[in-house]
Amino acid sequence: QQQKEPNSNKKLCSDSINHVSNYTTNVMGTFDGLDDFVKIDSNPALDLTNNYTFEAWVNQEESTGFGGIIDKGSVQLFIHNKTNLTSYNENSLVLSIATANGIYVINTKKNSIKQNSWHHIVYRVSTTNIYKIYIDGVSVPFTTTGTAGAATSNVTSPAYIGNNPVLTGGLKGTIDEVRIWTGVRSQAVIKANAMTKYIGNELKLNAYYPFSEGDNKYVHDYSINDNTAVVTNADTDGIGEDKLWNVPVLLQKIEFVNQLSSSYDATTK
Repeated sequence: QQQKEPNSNKKLCSDSINHVSNYTTNVMGTFDGLDDFVKIDSNPALDLTNNYTFEAWVNQEESTGFGGIIDKGSVQLFIHNKTNLTSYNENSLVLSIATANGIYVINTKKNSIKQNSWHHIVYRVSTTNIYKIYIDGVSVPFTTTGTAGAATSNVTSPAYIGNNPVLTGGLKGTIDEVRIWTGVRSQAVIKANAMTKYIGNELKLNAYYPFSEGDNKYVHDYSINDNTAVVTNADTDGIGEDKLWNVPVLLQKIEFVNQLSSSYDATTK
């Protein structure tokens, strides 16, 4: 009886990761608010319990109720827009932490987040579980429910950018320059480096996603951990409308409200 050569009836398949060159101009990740997200696989360096700083540039274009920025199991950061809920303020930032003693929630003031505006959003937590929120370099006041504590370990949980794993927290807008640091960054350092384009080998930089590819379904982690993220449910073929990759627009929308026809004097112009 003739024997088959080993594995002669099998095919080897692989999904190779290609790190494309950075786009020639600044680009960003654009999310549709429905099912787009970027998934970061679990990594031992990303156990977001305490003693770290998270930062990202975010521009919410339209209200989706819950606009997800990052979701990593026991840690969730999102923009809340709904007016019919008493749980959170309208147009505010919400940080929800699952601790050993229950859920600890931080909620910034009403209208602390403005739509169609870029915000540099930062939160940090110390080794003693002191939380701070910074919006555009300013430490902002917030209310809390529950007892502050470290998040339960999420080392085995992937992180989701722009949505959550069950697609109920999609952000309709753009995200850029996602960074996670070990330790608490001071307000002065946060403010001075909001616009900094890092190399990726900086001390204590555990994850760095500058969204600079402009093509392809991979978002490269420029930190030493090299934990490449994968885009899901979005068109990643080049740059353009309805695609993930887009070039930032500083003035996205302008509205004239209550403009009366008699407000213009043709004589004096």
